Amino acid sequence: MQIDNIKNTSFEEIYGVDILIKTADYLSKYFDKGNISVVYDKYSIDVADVVSQTLAREGYLVTQLEIKNGELPNAKECERYFLGVGNSDVSEITKLLALKNGVKFSLIPTCPDSEIYALPYVRLGYDALFTGVADLIIIDEKLIEKAKGRDVASGYGRVFSQLVSIFDVDYRKLIHAREYDEKSYDLLTEEIKKFETKKVDDGIKLRLMRLLLSIGKAKTGLNLLHESADEVARVIQKTTGCTYGEGSFIAAYMILNVYKIYLARESGDTLIPEDIVRTVKTLEKMKAVNYNKYMSGLTVMHADDYLKETFIINEYRRELYDKLDGMDLQAIVRFWRRLYDDAGFWLKKFASGEELVYILSLSAELADDGLLKYVKRTGFFERLI
Repeated sequence: MQIDNIKNTSFEEIYGVDILIKTADYLSKYFDKGNISVVYDKYSIDVADVVSQTLAREGYLVTQLEIKNGELPNAKECERYFLGVGNSDVSEITKLLALKNGVKFSLIPTCPDSEIYALPYVRLGYDALFTGVADLIIIDEKLIEKAKGRDVASGYGRVFSQLVSIFDVDYRKLIHAREYDEKSYDLLTEEIKKFETKKVDDGIKLRLMRLLLSIGKAKTGLNLLHESADEVARVIQKTTGCTYGEGSFIAAYMILNVYKIYLARESGDTLIPEDIVRTVKTLEKMKAVNYNKYMSGLTVMHADDYLKETFIINEYRRELYDKLDGMDLQAIVRFWRRLYDDAGFWLKKFASGEELVYILSLSAELADDGLLKYVKRTGFFERLI
């Protein structure tokens, strides 16, 4: 799916304290009474009950739909609106239910775990399905401040992964002369810079929630769909059981280090030696991609294009390296670990470094035409697969 020409991607954001009792008032602007399904999971059932009771008192015909095992619950055809209450996983299911019934939806996030709330599509494996954005996103500040450490770490993982996206946007401008919406690019970079200067202050959870919604808007404007850190994170998530945001942090950390290592030395004018078939077949076994579908859409890089890209990289190698050299990655890692209640102790039982590098080596194939895809094409990862 291409998202170049998506229209109507704006949504209303409402912030406040103890505002869930006003849900019906806010919602009436977009859906004035009728059958509405409140979608939730086991983590958000209490909040969903409060919202459902509030809507019922105001005359809405409320049905509650619980998500179990991440599967799409059965919704009646008579449902005319969906309201997702919960984390980003609940948001994804709500979007799909609304699309299936041909109606609109709104969201009440319960934690700042991802920018998914603001995106106009749902990722299904390597593909994406356009759903449109929510009419309304209601953020109860007191509810967000209760978010658990792991959810906050997941959200910050999504923020950190945008540093890879920003680098790759600059890379594509330089190497491929790709044009981007400058307003969206500035929004992405400036909002992250502002957040980073105050991230150790009180109120980080609410600021993180605001930032994630801004990131969602910016990514839509920039048409960032198959980003390097995102693709690696999805494979990490599938194979390890961590959250998407946690996988995103780990993916971004590995990718930025690979970029620094690769840019520290000049590359030769060699041709593409890696076996794409073997890589994609392995990814299919990991349920990360459909082999036939992926290979049918594969564009083979011509030798002249590869040599041109290699030449330009060597010409601007120092400038590219300098963009990364100022990042204190170890300080960022310490900050991220300390967002957890156990200071990141759970990572001791996580996948080994060797396993993670193996996942990175494979999933580099899935990224868009940023530096990671080029590095993969050089055969840099092949000895690790």
